[in-house]
Amino acid sequence: MGTSIAAAVTALHDVRLAHTSAVLIATCDMPTVTVEHLQSLLAMSQQGTQRVASEYSGPDGAPVRGIPATLPRADWPALAALDGDQGARGLLRDIGTLTVSLPSGQFDLDTPSDVAAWRTTGPPPTP
Repeated sequence: MGTSIAAAVTALHDVRLAHTSAVLIATCDMPTVTVEHLQSLLAMSQQGTQRVASEYSGPDGAPVRGIPATLPRADWPALAALDGDQGARGLLRDIGTLTVSLPSGQFDLDTPSDVAAWRTTGPPPTP
């Protein structure tokens, strides 16, 4: 995850994208993410000047800040330095990060059994 984010942010430094004020990081395996949720993240980012994370319950029920998230240009040097499989979690945990609730955000489709469960029952109930 970190290597992919770093590569993407590095590519955003292209002069043709100089006007870009923020990056939205999302994955394709979170079926509960809606267009409305992404629009809420973008609106709360105040034209890309604020870091905004999705907030959902972790495995222990404690709140987790995660993706999808918007990160302003000021965060790009830290994002470009990411390496390996560690993503932007450290930045998203920062006290200044705003949040938008994402019910069932902890649910993602990582295995064939996850996909099968999703197809038959939908997401697990939120705690």
